[in-house]
Amino acid sequence: MEGHRELGVVSRAADSSLTGHPVRSLLLLALHSIALCQTPRPTAGVQAQSLYRTGRWADVVALADRTPNPVADVIYYAALSLARLNRLDEAAAELRKGKSAYGRDKRFPTELAGLAYREKRFGDAKASLARALKLDPDDTYANDFLATLYLLDENLPAALKYWNRANKPIVQTLQFSPPLPLIPLLGERTFAISEGQTLTSERFLQTEANLDRLRALYQVRFELLPRRQDERFDLVIHTTPYAQPLSGWIGRLLPSLSELPYQALSLDFRNIGQRAIDFSSFGRWDPNKQRALISLSGPYRENPRMRYLYFGDARNETWNLLPLVYRGSSSGLTGL
Repeated sequence: MEGHRELGVVSRAADSSLTGHPVRSLLLLALHSIALCQTPRPTAGVQAQSLYRTGRWADVVALADRTPNPVADVIYYAALSLARLNRLDEAAAELRKGKSAYGRDKRFPTELAGLAYREKRFGDAKASLARALKLDPDDTYANDFLATLYLLDENLPAALKYWNRANKPIVQTLQFSPPLPLIPLLGERTFAISEGQTLTSERFLQTEANLDRLRALYQVRFELLPRRQDERFDLVIHTTPYAQPLSGWIGRLLPSLSELPYQALSLDFRNIGQRAIDFSSFGRWDPNKQRALISLSGPYRENPRMRYLYFGDARNETWNLLPLVYRGSSSGLTGL
């Protein structure tokens, strides 16, 4: 730039001193020719970028074809142009060429993932994005793309691993379907997720651990729905309570009758009072295998992180360990 400014000064000085001189025009023409020769021409990479942004995709491809040993930008924009022209196989070949020549450039595996996604080769897309993230673990686009692919597989823990790097996903609304069969305080403490918060892997794992301890729900499924109006998500939690064959007392007593052929009865109650309190009992009056069992468990002070258990188990059993029955020894277990 300094050279250009100095040349301009010389040109103006020549213009003022040679006013009326017969060779003025020839001298000025020579000076301007020198200036044009010294003006740097744009590089092939800059040309490729400019042509691509103006929609001249065929010209970008032609530029790449006639450029010996093209730089990364030329290969990159040529591949994008080929994709725009719907020449996907050629675009993929160009991207693979760029990945081979410029292994540290994350753009090539990222765009290969985009092509694989368009062709519904989701496994290849994930592998390409994983390679891109090895080069730049904080790349927002690649993390968001890979998380979305895992969400399509309903693999929320894997999706959160990559979304959390970009401080996503932010939960706008939290819904339960059907309504949660727990008292409000216990429900809030069990699900470590709130509206307006980022759903992190730690909050998700804490919620799953609380549900395992609570034992009030048979199955829980998390559905994360992207919102169109912003970049936030609606989280719908689908719950399935433990079911009984029939409603009322008949439905509670019917399962216990299945033990009658073995001279036994059992009676269980789950989620008493919607407080995740469980009561279990079992009785067997077989003369050789008498047993009485009773247990009571639930969250300690309605805290799903702690669970108490009271139980009693009494047995009076007789085992025949004579040689004809017990095969572990020729003489049986006479000393027992």
